[in-house]
Amino acid sequence: DKIRQETHSDYLVAKTDLESGLSGVRKALGVLREYYGSAAAAMLQSSSNLADDMKQPALPEAHEKATGAGTSIVGILEVVESDFAK
Repeated sequence: DKIRQETHSDYLVAKTDLESGLSGVRKALGVLREYYGSAAAAMLQSSSNLADDMKQPALPEAHEKATGAGTSIVGILEVVESDFAK
């Protein structure tokens, strides 16, 4: 009976930690989805001077744009979320 009580109290602590972790992962997913979903729209400004200020230098010829960085992070967190939710 004593072992059962110890096991149950350990379970309750682990369950609380798991629920807290799951909540954090879900919050991170929401923030990242919001950021990557509206990042382009957030950069739009009505000032014509801003466009002149934001001009970038020419890209080096060996440069390749990194694609999917945000989606891969979101994908990893989605896997973590599904594992935690089980």
